Amino acid sequence: MMQEIQNYIEKILNLLEVEYEDISIDISDSSSYVCNISSKDSRFLIGLDGENLKALNYITKRAISQKNPDQKVHILLDVNGYQEEKIKKIKAIAHMMAERSRFFKSAVELDPMNSFERHVIHEYIQDMNDLETESTGTGRDRRVVIKYKK
Repeated sequence: MMQEIQNYIEKILNLLEVEYEDISIDISDSSSYVCNISSKDSRFLIGLDGENLKALNYITKRAISQKNPDQKVHILLDVNGYQEEKIKKIKAIAHMMAERSRFFKSAVELDPMNSFERHVIHEYIQDMNDLETESTGTGRDRRVVIKYKK
């Protein structure tokens, strides 16, 4: 599977005529692949607010999933550490809001987020015994609420 993902990413980058130094793939758990792309053309690959990277990630995930319909595959593309830095920032927000929820012993509502950002928050909070999370709202107004358990 790793070689298949790498070949697909290389093919896309070559079609886009994007120069890259390296593509490395790590397995974070049994079905999650983190693909790190090193490139001098990172602005083109990432795009404004990561929109190009989201699209590239979506296309890659769909293509690999169609070739392997019996497996649920999670793929996260990262260019020059952009996603890793973004995840750190989201976790810092989650930590701050979790502490606020504990201090006030009440629910704290976060700003609207996309599904990836909400997923990071849910994962970060899930091991905290005194807190739970819930997504509320619809569409672009969907957000995470961190609730203090009494």
